[in-house]
Amino acid sequence: LIKNMEKDNLKILDVGCGTGLLAKEIKKMGHYVYGVDISKSSLKKAAESLDGYMQMDLYSHVYHLQDDYDIIIFADVLEHCVNAEAILGKFKRYLKEGGIIIISVPNIACYNVRFNLLFGSFNYKEFGVLDETHLRFYTGKTLKEMVNKAGFEIIKKETTPYFSRQMYHL
Repeated sequence: LIKNMEKDNLKILDVGCGTGLLAKEIKKMGHYVYGVDISKSSLKKAAESLDGYMQMDLYSHVYHLQDDYDIIIFADVLEHCVNAEAILGKFKRYLKEGGIIIISVPNIACYNVRFNLLFGSFNYKEFGVLDETHLRFYTGKTLKEMVNKAGFEIIKKETTPYFSRQMYHL
């Protein structure tokens, strides 16, 4: 994700920025990073890694963002949303023409979940693919369908091992 951001001075929106770990790495590359998150305590920690931030509930009907962004990142966020398609649609207006959205979600069809299903096990965990806070589960196919319904086209797909996170550039 980060290694592909070689252009200078990109304006990046980190949706669900948490404590700012991703933003901190992106800032090291010389980019402007604005973060939004629902957690006040996370934003307090993230503040030093961000150029600006806002507490935001993604289910709010109105977003008060001022800028257009070159890149909008949803890193491990959409699986926590009841209607990710609608949320992507809301953020589309903040994307510059020619900009991209980067999505990272866990793949429910990864080998360890499939293996456990063979033995009748589908147990939620504190973190990972079966994180107890996940409201939605995606495979490569279902994520592609969701982003297409939201009006985006996938231009690149990357997969990382073990949890088989699928990252899409829209």
